[in-house]
Amino acid sequence: MRRHTRLLLFIHFLFLACSSSDPSYDPEQQGHTQDDPLVRPTEQGYVRGFEPGPDITAWLGIPYAEPPLGELRWTSPQDPQSWDNIFVADAFCSGCIQYGGYFTYMDPGTYGELVGSEDCLCLNIWRPASEENDLPVFFWIHGGGNSIGETGLGVYDGANLAHNSNVVVVTVNYRLGPFGWFNHSALKTGDDLTDSGNFGTLDLLKALAWVSRNISGFGGDPYNVTVAGQSAGGYNVLSLMLSPLAEGLFQRAIVQSGPLMSTSSVEEGEEKAQCIFTDLLVADGYSSEEADDFIQTRPREGLAAYLRSKTPEEIYPHYTQAISGGLSELFPPFQDGTVIPHDGWRSFISGGYNKVPLIVGATRDEVKLFLPFILSKHKDHGFHDLAMQFDPDDPMDLAQVCDHLGMSLVWMPFYDLVSSVASALMELGSVDLTASILSRHQESIYAYRFAWDDEPEPFDLLTGSSHSVDVPFVFGNFDRDEQSKWRYAWSEANRTGREGLSEVMMGYWAQFMYEGNPNREDLPQWDSWSDAPGETGRIILDSEMQGASGGFRPLP
Repeated sequence: MRRHTRLLLFIHFLFLACSSSDPSYDPEQQGHTQDDPLVRPTEQGYVRGFEPGPDITAWLGIPYAEPPLGELRWTSPQDPQSWDNIFVADAFCSGCIQYGGYFTYMDPGTYGELVGSEDCLCLNIWRPASEENDLPVFFWIHGGGNSIGETGLGVYDGANLAHNSNVVVVTVNYRLGPFGWFNHSALKTGDDLTDSGNFGTLDLLKALAWVSRNISGFGGDPYNVTVAGQSAGGYNVLSLMLSPLAEGLFQRAIVQSGPLMSTSSVEEGEEKAQCIFTDLLVADGYSSEEADDFIQTRPREGLAAYLRSKTPEEIYPHYTQAISGGLSELFPPFQDGTVIPHDGWRSFISGGYNKVPLIVGATRDEVKLFLPFILSKHKDHGFHDLAMQFDPDDPMDLAQVCDHLGMSLVWMPFYDLVSSVASALMELGSVDLTASILSRHQESIYAYRFAWDDEPEPFDLLTGSSHSVDVPFVFGNFDRDEQSKWRYAWSEANRTGREGLSEVMMGYWAQFMYEGNPNREDLPQWDSWSDAPGETGRIILDSEMQGASGGFRPLP
């Protein structure tokens, strides 16, 4: 019976992927016309976008699922309710619940405090202001350890990428931390999706299904979708490659610094959830024995109601904070048998996954994003104050910067050594293993190492080509405003090199979205992955690579 249920679920998701918008949804019958390029149809109703700049149109904060509040917390995402009037899509919705930190918010008032909302399941769309249709779709999944991050950050603004690459860009919020991956027996209802505990993964599947059914109304091709993400976002791309429910919902994949990690067993998830449940009861005044008795004797519905009655402020203190707002616990998906059928390693090694052309890469100095925070006495506040005061066109010396961070100069002789060893291990896990294992079952795998480190001194040493610094190059966003965590890195001296490299990367990414192969005549040759002795197996992306002025458009 369980096998038949999974088959029905699989067929259901394929139907969502392959069906177009409801043919009964007639714009003329609704009293609107299709003459206004800012107004586009969705299955829930019309949405009105805006023009954030020349030659670009955007729609922000479109709900792709019902807010997971009350009884919908810890359930599979449900279709959003329809609306009668035109939905004004001109602002990002809230980020999902998380702790504030420098990696996400440039606001010291939020650091260590809970921010965001459970009402956060929205997506955003950018496209060129043209009449072209059937454009490739770039579906971006933000990083943040599956416990922090949101699409409203300036670095993820899709305008430049959509315009320069002639594609439709979609960015998506998904449930994070204990609201995204939580597996307790009291929450199980007999529905395989809800019982999986993989709510964040299900959100991404729901958003992909929404794109499949609606993106043609925005000029996108639902049969040419590239899923892409960085860090935990890249890991989530790999999890979608593992899920049979995602088959047919995307045709290409890009993984930036996303580790090939094992999934978690349902038993591990239930054990952790049980500990959290006990901690919540103890915080309410129960002894450990009384808490155990409460869990063992109350009906399932009562236990579920108790869990859902708890606010984020009551739940989150039972998880340990890590660097810059993240949680020390990882949140990999559970191998539940439906959303993720088997252990990730075993599925990839055996070839039991969704095979699509793949770009996979890492930065040369991955751990340099984290080392200054680990060694700093002032953590987020020190780095925030430094970023606000530092003028990239008039840099400080190393001693001044270390003094701002409360970081001892005694570490500096070992800094590059620690980084090179740890970063090489991260690259091994996120690039070499992934490419080597998947290349046994498929072709069209392209690997890269991002090596740009031209920040003004001393950040060329402190951060270099660190984890996530490649993201601004993909999106073409080099903001120096007060909301940019990379504002210290973009100087006039490095402008030509970084903008040229960004053009090259957008050119490669665009061609890959169009053809499943990043190579084109006006770019350096990028060979597919090879394990052969003496071959590097990857392209090196650095400022020596320069693109054509004025941006790239994919070759016909």
